[in-house]
Amino acid sequence: MIARLDLTSEFAAAYTANKRDQAVVDFHDLEQGALRLLWDETSGRPTPLAQDWRQRLQRVFVDEYQDINAAQDELIQ
Repeated sequence: MIARLDLTSEFAAAYTANKRDQAVVDFHDLEQGALRLLWDETSGRPTPLAQDWRQRLQRVFVDEYQDINAAQDELIQ
């Protein structure tokens, strides 16, 4: 089990470094970046940017809501 954890950790580090070197992002990066822009973890409240968008948008329609994850749900909220 330790070998698997070590291998996974090494892969994650190499994958992250490779993305940085090539200046690319994956879906997870986009999702987490959006969360950092819209949610302040320190205060546990939406950021000013999120508040601005809340005032601009009346409704958000979500297709396949049952298939979203916790991060995506937080973005919608």
